[in-house]
Amino acid sequence: MRGIIFFEVKNCIFTLALYPMYRTVLVFFFLLSILYEGFSQSVWTRDSTIFNPRIYLSAGAYFPTVSTRLRIDGDVLGTELSLEDDLRLLEDMQVFKADVLIRVSDRSQFLVSFTSLLRSQSFDVNESITVNDNTFDLGAEVDFSFDTYYSAITWRYSLLNETNWNAGFSAGLRYVYFDTKFGGSINGEFTEVAEGIGAPALLVGLHGSAYLTPRLLGRYSFEWLGLSVADISINIIETDASLEYFIGKNWGLGVAFSTNEYIVRDIPFSDFNGRISFTFGGANLFATARF
Repeated sequence: MRGIIFFEVKNCIFTLALYPMYRTVLVFFFLLSILYEGFSQSVWTRDSTIFNPRIYLSAGAYFPTVSTRLRIDGDVLGTELSLEDDLRLLEDMQVFKADVLIRVSDRSQFLVSFTSLLRSQSFDVNESITVNDNTFDLGAEVDFSFDTYYSAITWRYSLLNETNWNAGFSAGLRYVYFDTKFGGSINGEFTEVAEGIGAPALLVGLHGSAYLTPRLLGRYSFEWLGLSVADISINIIETDASLEYFIGKNWGLGVAFSTNEYIVRDIPFSDFNGRISFTFGGANLFATARF
């Protein structure tokens, strides 16, 4: 089934130079770790296993803000829609997010993350909508769903690796799957139009983490992809900054803020020949454990 799904993100400019705030946060974490190193070194040496665990687990509530536009075309022009305005889908959401970080050596670690954004709405069409050559006329009642599944696995290597802080580069695989469905009456018969599209990508970036105090852990990461080959064009930026406070030896609470911004044209490894711009991001409140 051919189609073009178009998601428009306002003011998305994918240039590292335009993100001084994020670079400042990274430098800030590094400077604080150096300042605290002399103060807290004796605490680390008494029991380094407390601050050098192999596994970190986190899970909690994620509050992303989503802004999208959608266009699904057939051989003729279709209708461009604002999912939040025209279809009244949720813009501010509360969803589940989980992360697992596994340290496989002193300098190497893997991070696995997952979240899903599930939205649906029923509405009466106030103007004709064409979806893959199927036209829902004025006044028709249409059921619409737009679900996004986000999965990530990232390998991190620490070029700088001290007792209570580390920093280095990363490489990660992302897979975002978009599942859309329109259902409604056309000429007296119920018709459902569905489109599922997966967008894989390989990102590279920087990461840093530091125990700012024996109980307070700060992390920051920046990952990016810019690719243009023939008709394929992909631009992705992801950032994440977090603080985790360990109330006990193995458990604590945390807060994070992340952004995910995608612009993809002609998704590789699929029949999709359209354009996707998609962004979501916000605060994350979570419980964390370390072993």
